[in-house]
Amino acid sequence: MELEEVIEEYVYHCIAKGFIQKTIKNKRQEMKQLKRFLMDEKRISKLKSENNLNQKAYMKLENEEAL
Repeated sequence: MELEEVIEEYVYHCIAKGFIQKTIKNKRQEMKQLKRFLMDEKRISKLKSENNLNQKAYMKLENEEAL
């Protein structure tokens, strides 16, 4: 899965959860910074399906921290 797809999926998740627009904007910016870091520093542009559980755990952690 492309990193940009994961970011957009997460943004839709935030919208569905009822996050305010400012929070969504901040989260999108954080995810873009993460994407840049992964691509530039770690040379990662796609996430493998076996990382799906890790992605969900990360998103859950982000959601809990936002509350």
